[in-house]
Amino acid sequence: MELLEVNSEPDVVKTLSVSDLVPDVLPISGRLPYELCQRYVEAIALVSDVEIKVAVSTLYRSGLLVEPSGAAAFAAIVNNKIPKLEGKNVVCILSGGNIAKDELHLRAMVRFQSISIY
Repeated sequence: MELLEVNSEPDVVKTLSVSDLVPDVLPISGRLPYELCQRYVEAIALVSDVEIKVAVSTLYRSGLLVEPSGAAAFAAIVNNKIPKLEGKNVVCILSGGNIAKDELHLRAMVRFQSISIY
């Protein structure tokens, strides 16, 4: 698995999960996703919170309601975080509508950059 190089530091917050609090769960939880990632994931692209907010806002203005985690792949594509896409047919899965209208209003006010989608 390759980590794609990015220009800025990702927004990271240390959080605790149930597996951090219960040592006996740690060897079991996450094993299957980890093994699947080792087998199928070729690279990981990091996007910032701002890039995701702009992606959600852009999609919303285009008539699509997509939650932030569901817009991460779109954010990576439009911010050129995935190399060698030019001239290729690309499928981007947009998912989730778990976002409140007041969050959308705030995200729609984000004016960091303009993105065109076709």
